Amino acid sequence: YIAPGASCLPLELFLPVHTRYMSPGLPPEADGAAGAAAQPAQGPSEAAGAAAFRRVHPLHYHQAFLAQGVRPDGRGLLRGRRAAASAAVVSSADGSAMAKLGQTTVLAGVQAVPTLPSEAEPGEGRVVISLDQPLAGGERGGQARQEREQSALSELLQRSAAGMVAAASLCIEEEKAVWECRCTLHVLEADGNLTDACLLAMLVALSDTALPAVSSSSGTKQSV
Repeated sequence: YIAPGASCLPLELFLPVHTRYMSPGLPPEADGAAGAAAQPAQGPSEAAGAAAFRRVHPLHYHQAFLAQGVRPDGRGLLRGRRAAASAAVVSSADGSAMAKLGQTTVLAGVQAVPTLPSEAEPGEGRVVISLDQPLAGGERGGQARQEREQSALSELLQRSAAGMVAAASLCIEEEKAVWECRCTLHVLEADGNLTDACLLAMLVALSDTALPAVSSSSGTKQSV
């Protein structure tokens, strides 16, 4: 516990070197270059001290940044993370994308598989979303909380995917065969804005998807 007004580690120890010397009016790239040239990067002891302080006193850690009007990564309070996405990053997939929001990174891959349509929707295919995110260790009950959060995120992504692709466009032959686009999202790094990063990766990967050419033979419903 740290009482109000008590001394603590200086804010500069917590900021990455490229954000410590940010100059007003300069883009982040210029600030980073100027800062890196002006001062050496954090040493191992500084980085370890900042990480330990954040774990032990998370509230005071974030209050120190809030008082300065910045986030722990050096961004202003109203400044969003930089977003970037690249398509066709996995050659073996029918569609793929890599999305980054700040340090949060998500890789999406789509596999189009011919399958039987449902009886209720014989002329519509479907998109199936799966989320691959390793559970992080932590306090007691933390794993159960992470599982609930991942389940909620998976449901949100599945609902969102329904509005990204017209189900009728995935029909191969009505009542006989449709496409099932299986989109797997691999969370490579989670550092905030994970929902937005997943949505961006999913959107770009589905847009990049090229359905394979198939031929349908007459006969039973199983033949594609």
